[in-house]
Amino acid sequence: MSFFTRTTIAASFVFALVSAARGQAPVQTWTQALPPDNDFYVVRQLAAAGEAQAQFALANHYFYGVGVPQDCRQALLWYSKSANQGFAPAENLLGYMYQHKFGVPRDYKRALAYYRSAAKQGYALGEYNLSGMFEDGVGVKRDYKQALDWYRKAAHQNLSQAEKQVTASVPVP
Repeated sequence: MSFFTRTTIAASFVFALVSAARGQAPVQTWTQALPPDNDFYVVRQLAAAGEAQAQFALANHYFYGVGVPQDCRQALLWYSKSANQGFAPAENLLGYMYQHKFGVPRDYKRALAYYRSAAKQGYALGEYNLSGMFEDGVGVKRDYKQALDWYRKAAHQNLSQAEKQVTASVPVP
């Protein structure tokens, strides 16, 4: 694996962990830490042992095709296992997969349910994605007030995309 690939994987994983830590209290405590280089085989062992964060990390390998051929079915399997343990980043990614038809039929109701579950745990990206569905009226009746409320919650966690949405919605005097 090239240095660039390892760096990209590590940066993606660190972003996911920081987002998860910032957005929610951990549902499950780690019994082991993920390897610093996010080694696929070690992550796969931890995922098979039932570690929600490792299942999420393994799903990312498959979803993005990092170190393995891209495989949306395997990504769906591992995101689902992680989400079933209440891991908000996995719920958010499942919502994204259903909203944008990545390896699954488009299903706005499922996407909305996954985003809502992640958002209710205080996960900023879940709040942001839920906001977008309310703003655009995708899978739900358009509701600008709820959209703004969810954008504000995400913005309070310093999610820059949400901060831009909140700033854009404030009328200029």
